[in-house]
Amino acid sequence: MNQLIDFYTIFGLFKLNIEIDFNDSFQYARVARVDRNSLKIYISKEKIETIYMNHTYEFCTGDWIKVTKDENRFIELVKPINEIKRYSGDQYQNIARNIDYGIVVSSLNSEMKENKIQRFILLLKECRINPIIIFTKKDLFKGDLDKCFSNLQKTYKNIPCFFVSKNDESSIGEIKSYFSKADTAIMLGSSGVGKSTLINLIMKNEIIRTQEISEIKDRGKHTTTAREMYLIENDFLLIDSPGIRSLSLGEVNEGFKDEYADIMFLMSKCQFYNCRHETERNCAVKAALENEEIEYSRYKSFLKLSRESEMANIRKNKELFSEIQKTWKKRSINARKAQKTREKFGF
Repeated sequence: MNQLIDFYTIFGLFKLNIEIDFNDSFQYARVARVDRNSLKIYISKEKIETIYMNHTYEFCTGDWIKVTKDENRFIELVKPINEIKRYSGDQYQNIARNIDYGIVVSSLNSEMKENKIQRFILLLKECRINPIIIFTKKDLFKGDLDKCFSNLQKTYKNIPCFFVSKNDESSIGEIKSYFSKADTAIMLGSSGVGKSTLINLIMKNEIIRTQEISEIKDRGKHTTTAREMYLIENDFLLIDSPGIRSLSLGEVNEGFKDEYADIMFLMSKCQFYNCRHETERNCAVKAALENEEIEYSRYKSFLKLSRESEMANIRKNKELFSEIQKTWKKRSINARKAQKTREKFGF
C-alpha cells in the first residue's frame, strides 16, 4: 500500500480530489503515451505497462484511468481536472489532460515567432494552465543577447521566462528547480526548437533521439512523433510532444481577457462601443500606443488574435456564419459586375 500511496502522490492523483479506497479490486494508472491500438501506462513509480485496445481516440497523455489490479485491464476513464485542446478545422483536438504547467519552447535563432508564442500562452490560459516560456539555443543567437533578454522579459512580463543552451548546465538547473513534486508539465512549440534535447538535458540521459540543426533552414529537424510522459528525478512529470506547425485558437474568451487585461481596460474608455482600435477617433487604445504605454508588437498581436477569436465565435453559430458567407458572396458578385461595367464603358 505504501508503494501505491507513493505512486499516487508523485504522479499527482490526489489533485483530482477523488475518494480512494485501497481495498478496491482496481487501482489507478496514468497514461504515459497513446498509440493507435494501445496505451502505455504507469502503474507504479518504476513500472510501465502496455494495454491493448480496439481504439484509443478518447484517451490523452496525462489521463488517469482505472485498471484491474491483477491483469491491468481497462475499466474506465477518470474525469480530468483540465485538458489542452487545439482548434483544428471546425473541431477540437485533445492534446493532454491533467496538466499543471504548459512550457512554450522557442529557439532564439531565426525560427523564433512571437505571434506563435502568444497563441500558445492564450491557449494555456484558456485551459487554466500556468504558462512558462523557455527560449533555447541562446548560444546560437546572433546579436546583443542582453538586449534580447530584456525585450523578451518586457514583452512577457507576467510569465516566467528561462534562457537556456545545451552547454549551460546552470540554466537547466534553474528549470528543474522551478517545479515541485507531483507537478505535470508539457512541452509545446514548433518542430525543431529543441524540446526533445531539453528533456534529454533535464533527465541527464539521451532518452529521446534528436537531430542536428539544418544549415539551410536554421532550425532543428522534426523528431518526436507522439506525446510521451517522462518521470524526472526531481519527482515531477514532463511530457514531450510533436511540433505544432500552425495553431488556430478557436474560442479563447477567458484566456484573452486574462492576457490582455490592460488593453481590455483601455477599450472601455474608447468613445465608440464598437471601436476597432485602428483609425477611429478618441480611441484609448491608440492613445496608449502613441504614449508608449503598450508595446506595438503587443498591440498588433491583440488586433490579430481578437479578430481570430471573434471569427471562431461566429463559426460556432452556424446560422450566423452562413448568413455572413451569403452576404460576402453577394458583395463579391456585385463587385465583379461593377468591374465589368467599368471595363465595358471605359470608366
